[in-house]
Amino acid sequence: EYMGEDVATAAAPHKEVRRLEYTAAEMAAIVEQRRLVATEAFAAEVGVPISMLTREQAHMYLANALPTETEPLFAVPIDWELVELAGVIGSKVEPWIRGKMAKLFGEGEETVCAVVVRHLVQRQTPQDLVRLLAPLMDQEAGTFVAMLWRKLLFEFRAALLGVPT
Repeated sequence: EYMGEDVATAAAPHKEVRRLEYTAAEMAAIVEQRRLVATEAFAAEVGVPISMLTREQAHMYLANALPTETEPLFAVPIDWELVELAGVIGSKVEPWIRGKMAKLFGEGEETVCAVVVRHLVQRQTPQDLVRLLAPLMDQEAGTFVAMLWRKLLFEFRAALLGVPT
């Protein structure tokens, strides 16, 4: 109780939170700014601008920069807005998921593929995806999600830096 009011039940005024809407030109400017920052950070880390590397060298640096252990890998922040804008899930990650599911379960595992893609589109955590897939995949779930997360991060960073994959 504070000054005669029950603090636990006192309702603070709530402000409505609205998602910002950007024009295509504004989003392009935001993406370009983030790309410049990422390119400068990459050059500072590697010691050479990405434009000076071959495609294979750039891929090697991008892949080697990702953690190999699951916990640090899952902790890498993802800029979901840029993932969405770059179309990484639909163009790069979804075909990879379909291929892996076909290998694991044979053809016709569209339902599992759709669930995994929906999970990514909804920006849910990799830990939640492991729990979701565990009944179906047993111990393979953790390995699959770690590989998926590496693919997602690699493709996102490649798109951000303008490196074709």
